[in-house]
Amino acid sequence: MARLVLLPSQRTHTGGVGEVEVEALDVRSAMAELLRRFPALPATEVEGCNVAIDGELVMSPFLEPLRAQSRVVFVQRIGAG
Repeated sequence: MARLVLLPSQRTHTGGVGEVEVEALDVRSAMAELLRRFPALPATEVEGCNVAIDGELVMSPFLEPLRAQSRVVFVQRIGAG
């Protein structure tokens, strides 16, 4: 099972849950499962993040395959200006 690590801002919508294990073949299906489990979590809270898989930031993560032991971390985007 892949392990999803949530940001503190996302945890306010999950009852404080910070890590979730899901069965998913790719990041898109992992996000869908996360949103199914936590209906109070707005999709924009997840889809608006960068994603690191097993320690590597992935630029286009949605179809990125996951291994059974993958660790997916949602990373808040930093605006520049």
